[in-house]
Order: sequence, then C-alpha cells, then structure tokens
Amino acid sequence: HELTKFSFKSLKSCQKLQDNLLRKLKKPSPFVKIKCLRLVKHLLLKGHPSFRKDMQRRSDGLSDCLHYRSAFGADFPLDRLI
Repeated sequence: HELTKFSFKSLKSCQKLQDNLLRKLKKPSPFVKIKCLRLVKHLLLKGHPSFRKDMQRRSDGLSDCLHYRSAFGADFPLDRLI
C-alpha cells in the first residue's frame, strides 16, 4: 500500500498524512468519512509506529466520528462499516 510506505518515509511525511486525513474527516459526506476511517485503521495497523503515537495525541477528529449519524438515519452508524 502506497500510504503505508509514505508513512515510513519520514516523521514529516507522517504528520502531513495525518493532517490530510484529519482534514478529510471534517467533510460532511459519510462516504468520505468511511474511506478516511478505513485508511486510518490500515495505517494504525501497518504504518509507522510514530503515526499511531501521533494519532493518539490528535484523536479529537476521530472521536467526533463516534457520534456522527449520516442522512441515512440512526440505523446506519459509521462504526458498523469499519
């Protein structure tokens, strides 16, 4: 996976990747949020360890997604899709 390799490039690339993913999580589209959360999950499991440590510090964007409900109604929470 290209993003996994990118996370191992340098600490600055990890931070850039986090910034972009957290910015995408703020978009209102549930499909963008789903894709972004899947990428975050993949990078937490397979990416550089500093990515995981830094995401723990910057978890506000992720915790906002726990309470998100899309236009599909309460029967379609994001946590079911990840």
